[in-house]
Amino acid sequence: MKTYRTFHTGTLPYSSDSTLTINLPPEEVLFFDLSLKEIHRIRGYQAIALSDRNALLRKNHDLTFYSIENRKVQLDLKNTRVFPFQIKEKILLNYRKSPTLELRDFSTADILWHSKFEGQNRIIQGVCNESVFVGNILNSTTKICVDVESGKSLWRRNINMSLEVKSTFAGNNYLIGKLLISQASRQGYFGVNVINGELIWHLNLEKLAKISTAISTDRMFVFVRELDNIYILTIDLLTGEVLNKELLTEQLQMLQIYPHNSESNFGQASFYNNHLFFGSDNKLIKLNLSTYEIEMVYEHTAVFYFSKVIGSKLFYSDNNFTTLVFDLSNISQLA
Repeated sequence: MKTYRTFHTGTLPYSSDSTLTINLPPEEVLFFDLSLKEIHRIRGYQAIALSDRNALLRKNHDLTFYSIENRKVQLDLKNTRVFPFQIKEKILLNYRKSPTLELRDFSTADILWHSKFEGQNRIIQGVCNESVFVGNILNSTTKICVDVESGKSLWRRNINMSLEVKSTFAGNNYLIGKLLISQASRQGYFGVNVINGELIWHLNLEKLAKISTAISTDRMFVFVRELDNIYILTIDLLTGEVLNKELLTEQLQMLQIYPHNSESNFGQASFYNNHLFFGSDNKLIKLNLSTYEIEMVYEHTAVFYFSKVIGSKLFYSDNNFTTLVFDLSNISQLA
């Protein structure tokens, strides 16, 4: 398997339906179409959000609304620190210093609504789709869900009111349609009805140590360690049921990619066309989810860290501040 492109940055790209951006150090943004044909570039900024027609750029603590079509700055917001979430041609801003959300038109930067919620602690680990925003209240086990259309809170829940095994933190969030998936503790996951905040299922993995996780539209795949063995669990997102537990130890040891101790992890796993791609030290691994066969498809000179799939391209960053791009369109021929 050969690299399709290489970028000298440790930051994964942002993407929309038709466009993606690459941030190059120290301050340069490259705009591409999804085939990685360069559209144009702008210096002096870093991109932090993207739609098909607009980008949100950052310079120090200042934000800039930028028109990709017109190649023109629309508005500058001074000393504004946020976590942004693109929703088509709108942009949701989660402020870093208070529990405040704000929805703006991405083209004009006009404020559509501004909501400050009860309490002093800000909202972290947010996720968003076209209907709702869900995040965790800092230093608590409470989650909050906000209606994107109105900016009103739909529900607020302390997750320990529902879970049989208590959690010490609120956990990462993933939105799949009307389902919220979250990590209850180091070993546990739970599913919540995002409409009303009610618990649907809770999966306690007990003494299985989680190594890496990937999510598709209807399944979650979790690499776990049990004693001296490595398994991959396939979990139904609607029910939380473990559909399959496949032993991988022998294959991993044959490829010399077995995690050596309880602190060892794989690089971030990404799902594409019923395959998982993940790094193990400097090796890129392909796992066929139909046969559970494992192949090493690329050997690198640095350690693989984080990954994402955009279209048919796999982007994988490493510990040498480089991002490699692989074309997955002919997945059956990759080796």
